[in-house]
Amino acid sequence: MPIPQFQEFMTPALKALQDGSEKHRSKIEDFVAPILGLTPEERQELLPSGQKPIVRNRLHWALYFMYRAGLVDRPKRATYKITKKGLEALSSNKRIDVKFLETYPQFREFQNISHNNEKNGDVNIPNGNTFDPDESVINAIERANSDTRRDLLERLRGIKETAFEEICLELMKAMGYGIEKDRLFLTKKSHDGGIDGIVYVDALGLDQIYLQEKRYAADNKVNEKEIRDFIGALSTSPVTKGVFFTTSYFSDKAKEKAKAMHASGRFIKLIDGEELVKLMLEYNVGVRVTETYQRKEIDEDFFAEYE
Repeated sequence: MPIPQFQEFMTPALKALQDGSEKHRSKIEDFVAPILGLTPEERQELLPSGQKPIVRNRLHWALYFMYRAGLVDRPKRATYKITKKGLEALSSNKRIDVKFLETYPQFREFQNISHNNEKNGDVNIPNGNTFDPDESVINAIERANSDTRRDLLERLRGIKETAFEEICLELMKAMGYGIEKDRLFLTKKSHDGGIDGIVYVDALGLDQIYLQEKRYAADNKVNEKEIRDFIGALSTSPVTKGVFFTTSYFSDKAKEKAKAMHASGRFIKLIDGEELVKLMLEYNVGVRVTETYQRKEIDEDFFAEYE
């Protein structure tokens, strides 16, 4: 079951506080989780940034929005207490979401400040969005990166074969393979023996990885025969690891052939066009960072010194 959106956390969070006592956010999460049917695994699932669990992030924004509407107070760090407005909202049996919070003047004022910040170039806190603010920014960046991945794949399919091979070598280098520049190189076409590149993993060259690259159009898949040829090149050498890059995709039989090699102690990693451009974005090969966004929050440790 997908994790509920942050607005779905609002009513259960108020119910956790309805006894009037102060509760830490972690205790509220423990109360809310079974109401929303969240499993222990779902509670540990991280945002794409890998910095924070999704559940904790969505609960945080649910509580923060209700705080801005005056339904809860924050008497101390990460601790909440229901207000008279919150009790009234809970007893109304209405769906508590962003639309409901907009009935409170102080929340509308909060929204107006956020909208003015957007006009000044700041990241906007969304109005009525099903995603919390962090996820809205992440999703916007992901949409932009998705366009970049598509454009990057088209660019790779249009360059020369030798250039594509060099780019794959650059990617291996960016990922930390090859101790020095001359530890990664392309083979000469007339004597490559079915191998396009070689990577020396250690300084003495005792551990090597063979590379094969195929710059294909989107509809030209890598078939079983090409994997078999690559396996043949590995089998006649002491090398046990290989990486096969393509700008298209691998047929099911090609994947099965590569997987079957594992039983013999030889390992072939298949990287299709989709995975290739993801890796290039992750390791900044052929792309550059154009914008960096930072979301800042109060440093509670800083202010603790002044209390």
